Amino acid sequence: MLGDVVGLGKTLTAVATALMLQAAEDYSTLVLCPKNLEAMWVQHLDEYDINGRVVPYSMADKLLPELKRFNLVICDESHNLRNNATVAYDAIHQYIRANGSKVLLLTATPYNLAFTDVANQIGLYLDEDDDLGIVPSKAMNNDPKLGSKVDGKLNTLTAFRRSEEAEDWKRLMSDHLVRRTRSFIKRTANKTTVTGPDGNSEEREYLEFTDGRRFFFPTRIATPLSHSFTK
Repeated sequence: MLGDVVGLGKTLTAVATALMLQAAEDYSTLVLCPKNLEAMWVQHLDEYDINGRVVPYSMADKLLPELKRFNLVICDESHNLRNNATVAYDAIHQYIRANGSKVLLLTATPYNLAFTDVANQIGLYLDEDDDLGIVPSKAMNNDPKLGSKVDGKLNTLTAFRRSEEAEDWKRLMSDHLVRRTRSFIKRTANKTTVTGPDGNSEEREYLEFTDGRRFFFPTRIATPLSHSFTK
């Protein structure tokens, strides 16, 4: 799951991933997305010469059962799949299982109201009884009978679904989630000292493009606006 915040390039990262797998492993790519993003993805696949197809979530249950095998499935705005009781979710889940597809989830908001939001999304490619290599230790400490409730399979997604402890989910998602924030990008960016029009010097963060151009992060300046209100 790629969970970068809005504007940090999740779409282009997914395109690069598809291109790399296509070149190295001859992968084909299926993009699943909301209807309003279908045209954008069709354009991207065409411009970057990606062997793939785009299917909106609204058509998943109608098209996926008869669709050929795609090696990579990209689910854009995957938080739309946080409910595993929908027909679209079921169709996508079955397609991934039937074809053994690799999955890349894209969402700036992986978590909405409950940890099950995250569980259902990664459940598209994880089986409920897969050995995750870790256990929900915080939940186990709170409920010594947890093991008996999951038939002793504490290292599974089924067991994690029983946890309401953030620490358990942080540990699990550290294996499945890549997330960057704007503050992280600024902290790890190059820095230089620049002199402003007023003659004052300040340290500014920047990214350097391959052609040598520098992109400086804009400085937000809050400006109060006064307004008179009547009763």
